Amino acid sequence: MPPLIKHTDHMDIHIDEHSALILIRLIWRYIWDDNGFSPWSYVEKKEFHHKADDIIWQKLGNILHLKVRGTSDFAKKHRYTLWSVHFDIQWVLCDEHWTVTVKKIDKGDFLRSAVLWNKREIKLDSNDLNFVCKRSSGKQKIYQRGLLHEFGHVIGNTVKIKGMHGDEYNKTSPYFNDIRSIMHSAEEIRGRHIDYILKILNSWIPKTFFEVSD
Repeated sequence: MPPLIKHTDHMDIHIDEHSALILIRLIWRYIWDDNGFSPWSYVEKKEFHHKADDIIWQKLGNILHLKVRGTSDFAKKHRYTLWSVHFDIQWVLCDEHWTVTVKKIDKGDFLRSAVLWNKREIKLDSNDLNFVCKRSSGKQKIYQRGLLHEFGHVIGNTVKIKGMHGDEYNKTSPYFNDIRSIMHSAEEIRGRHIDYILKILNSWIPKTFFEVSD
């Protein structure tokens, strides 16, 4: 049975009934900014993309699981199915969801990365795959890779979407105390972080409702 696929401007969502898998695929076209350093070689480009894809796959894949309810034939068929959630990025030269600019910087330097949701643009740098200490209290240190935080915005954690969440390190956020969250200072993903994905899923198949399983 072929997967069901929902195409949107920002991502594609695949429902694979055979594997009980929800795959969120994001298609990226890169702009490689050498920032005055040596030009990005093909090996460097490939290494950056493959490492980014691996970090996302390993850190966020199969962490959250969904269940389905409703009165549709699909919901009845899968009332006992536990769906795994995976994420994947695909490198393309055209027809992208996102334009991703990666700027080269010195290994010890830091630039503020960003996601421009409405423009479908991601701003990264060559250090965003490395751990950075975000918080320190006594002997406790909390680390985060910039890629994962920005990816959290890419999957819908942004105030640019009505009713969704943004950065959680802001004191105005109801999740300000959840410092280990991917949208705060660390790399843990919560059920709320796929609220936008659930919104798409739940507007897709009539009389079918997905929700995060406890």
